[in-house]
Amino acid sequence: MNQKRLGVLTDGVFALAAILLAIGLKVPIIISNSSQALWMELEKTWPILFVFIMSLAFLFAYWRAHRYMFSIISKGSTTTFANLNGLFLLAIMIMPYSASILAKHYNEFLAMMLYGLNIVIVGSVLLWMRRYWAKGIGDDDLNSNKSRHHSGNVRIILPVFASILSFIISFWSGASAVIFLTITAVFNLHPASSMIVHRFMDHWFSDDEESVTNS
Repeated sequence: MNQKRLGVLTDGVFALAAILLAIGLKVPIIISNSSQALWMELEKTWPILFVFIMSLAFLFAYWRAHRYMFSIISKGSTTTFANLNGLFLLAIMIMPYSASILAKHYNEFLAMMLYGLNIVIVGSVLLWMRRYWAKGIGDDDLNSNKSRHHSGNVRIILPVFASILSFIISFWSGASAVIFLTITAVFNLHPASSMIVHRFMDHWFSDDEESVTNS
């Protein structure tokens, strides 16, 4: 399987998904030319803007993780990897659709569930791809890029857990769930995000180990 052509196809699908997200941005229509009327219309469209920022941030994080895999693969991709990549791209192309539903019906639990499930599927397939990819690159390449590999896994897993948590939050407030997921998506792009998550997890796990030792 030609690795370069597969990479070009993937980049094209990500670009198309980003364009479809941007198409969902609409300029508010106001009857009277006043700042108050414009502000009232902008208040109605904030979910669309938040969902756009959130989805674009997730897309960029997934694209970056995918490009990282392709930068290390030295040989042509196998058929299995190409099939997994196709499943991954399918989930990516559904994101503009689920994002559009969430933007218009953010107060509905079903809308958040559909979008969150989309994120969970994308993250799960990408993790599946990374596990398959890690088996084929060799221990030397994996060890030389161990820190980047772990950081990439954190950036993939974090949106999955955040999406599951947003399901729970949406029971009380759909707006709060959207805001929470948007903050998570933007935070996930920060270079230090994986290090912060690692420190947070080490803190909690170290406390658990100490309590078990003391008992």
